[in-house]
Amino acid sequence: MKPILQILLLLMPLFCCSQQRTIDSLKQLLPTATTDSARFQLFSNIVSNYRATHYDSALYYTNESLLLAQRNGKKINEARALAHKGFLLNRLQRLTECFQALTAALQIAENPRNQDSLWDFRRPEVKVEDYRLRTLAGIHNTLGIFMENVGKHDQATFHYREAIKFYSVNGDSLGVAIINVNLGAMYWKRLNKPDSALLFTQAAKSIFLQKKEESRLGLVYAVMGASYWAIHNDSLGLGYLYKAIAINKKFNAPDMLVYTYRILANFYIQKRNKASALYYARMAANIHIPVNSMDLGDDFENLARSYELNNKLDSAYKYKGIALATYDSLYQFRIKGLIGFQQLSFDQQKQLQQLEADKMVVQNRTRMYTLFGGLSLTILISFFLYRNSRQQKKANLLLQQQKNETDQQKLKAESALQQLKATQSQLIQSEKMASLGELTAGIAHEIQNPLNFVNNFSEVSSELADEMEEALMKDDKEEAIAIAGDIKENLQKINRHGKRADAIVKGMLEHSRANTGKKELTDINALADEYLRLSYHGLRAKEGDFYVEIETDFDESLGKVEVVPQDIGRVLLNLYNNAFYVVNEKKKAPPLKGENYEPTVTVTTKRISSPFGAGELEISVKDNGSGIPQKFVDKIFHPFFTTKPTGQGTGLGLSLSYDIIKAHNGEIKVDSKEGEGTTFIVHL
Repeated sequence: MKPILQILLLLMPLFCCSQQRTIDSLKQLLPTATTDSARFQLFSNIVSNYRATHYDSALYYTNESLLLAQRNGKKINEARALAHKGFLLNRLQRLTECFQALTAALQIAENPRNQDSLWDFRRPEVKVEDYRLRTLAGIHNTLGIFMENVGKHDQATFHYREAIKFYSVNGDSLGVAIINVNLGAMYWKRLNKPDSALLFTQAAKSIFLQKKEESRLGLVYAVMGASYWAIHNDSLGLGYLYKAIAINKKFNAPDMLVYTYRILANFYIQKRNKASALYYARMAANIHIPVNSMDLGDDFENLARSYELNNKLDSAYKYKGIALATYDSLYQFRIKGLIGFQQLSFDQQKQLQQLEADKMVVQNRTRMYTLFGGLSLTILISFFLYRNSRQQKKANLLLQQQKNETDQQKLKAESALQQLKATQSQLIQSEKMASLGELTAGIAHEIQNPLNFVNNFSEVSSELADEMEEALMKDDKEEAIAIAGDIKENLQKINRHGKRADAIVKGMLEHSRANTGKKELTDINALADEYLRLSYHGLRAKEGDFYVEIETDFDESLGKVEVVPQDIGRVLLNLYNNAFYVVNEKKKAPPLKGENYEPTVTVTTKRISSPFGAGELEISVKDNGSGIPQKFVDKIFHPFFTTKPTGQGTGLGLSLSYDIIKAHNGEIKVDSKEGEGTTFIVHL
């Protein structure tokens, strides 16, 4: 062990010497600072140099800056210091303290009244409100890192997307790129979704290259390399990992360098490449031991596996024991932090429940007061009615005078009606323009998704073409063939997403096409049954294990109805497809405790009474899926709105169905209970 430690101590100056000189220079300036704001800025700069390598030292100076901000009442600076503190406590696995610090920071930054309470270190072009929102974005980013650390990936995604929202409001594309890198790393490492990880990192890469932020590309290339490796594109993955090493060395980023070395060590261990596996495992440990001791278990584990691969069992057993001891120490500390965090979350939940109970008490008291007030008002009204009945005779004497006044008011009302009609015309035009704007925004959003895929894969294909040209010049045919295969795969993806964009455009054209169909007498029961079987067998062809219980209740007394059968069939097909989709998704989901779920779709037709004589025809399509959240019910007939995942729906089906039913002078409604199911009802 001693020779290894001696080597590590010799390597430390290579990564830390320059950084330490910077920190020493900053510390020498501290006695010369004459104001608290200057000391705060110096502390913040020291923290920035320490935070990637020496967490305890960074935490000490963060606490110093926090005390300065609190003592001077600078709320926004206090929030930023609390966010830095939360980041460091998360790295140190002090999870309870981390969550408390980040919660306090979020509470401060969310209050707009605190935006002017700060030491003004911002650039001239940054507004005070924007500075607060950027602080808020940074806090959400750190909360996302924390939630990812404690295994709450849904909450991590929420906070990352909140950070993107606030950075976007400020036009801070670099901030958006940083969050995309974090999302990419989470989708690769935590969620095992390398394709999604590549989408996020490609977006970040484009921004960093545009902004000439080369120093930030190290982590981007590392995650891209690991993601390509995960989808078995080893050549492209290794290319990006070697790029990451070059950038991290160039900009002296030891924390990112060890991250990349560890990925390469794992890659070569799995490929059973003895020499490369041992080399990169040693490189990771050589840098990581002087930088950060919290994650040493992974490096010792890689060393053990590499020595075992090289048949050096004594060294393998030694590092395996060290790794287990390190993991044991770290896990005990981490479990203690998780228990504290869970207890804090439980206490907060109890406080929320108590607040809800107090709210109910207040509501009940208010209802009682309202009841007594209503009773008193009823008594008072009764008294006035009694008094008015005695004065009825007097009122009759004034009837003629009131009639004259009524005639005058009628004239005024007719004038007001003309003004109202003019105003109504203006409102209708405004509504049309608003709908056009909403539709245009929806079109842009829907087409942008496949175009992003096309652009990203086109860019990667261009880079691969350059690499293939180099390989051909070197007469490396095997490498050229491998790259050609990658280009072919990318072109297939470009073609698939191009077809998706084409489908969206065709759907929009179909949505906007004026209805020229001819109405004819149609058996609605036969039409409903025909499209029900068509939809069911279509989905069975796509998914062989798809099964659903179908129940029908057709009113045989309906007779034939004059409709455009193709249009009504299109409406029914949309409703059936949606119903089959939601029950199938619920069937795939893990069942609730004690639940024996049977997917069922029920189709009913009947004639209902109408005040206009012949009666109305009702068609209902009912499913027992997960239902539609109440906040989305009012939006489901809007163009491009869909609750399906990206790529599985255009959001035009229900909007088109709504227009078709309106063209038939009918009505389509939805009745949904979240967790129980949804019923679509069509009246003709």
